[in-house]
Amino acid sequence: MRLPRGIRDKSGNTLRTDDDVREYILDKLKTHATCKSWQRAAELALDEAPVEIITQQIELALLLDGQLDVGFTASEALRTSEK
Repeated sequence: MRLPRGIRDKSGNTLRTDDDVREYILDKLKTHATCKSWQRAAELALDEAPVEIITQQIELALLLDGQLDVGFTASEALRTSEK
């Protein structure tokens, strides 16, 4: 399933599908195992929460880590709002 908008971190990793999300979250949990925002993202993904909610949680976790590519996120939000 596709995310409602792409998510990109400052390293250039771009998430566009639920498979991308699962892989990315598992990788993040290796280094951020005690981080509540990444734990919540994993819970939402495992519970198969609505994709918009998962997207928002990953954006929040990346923002809190200082790793969200804000420019990309803004352009994706504008692009999806124009549809």
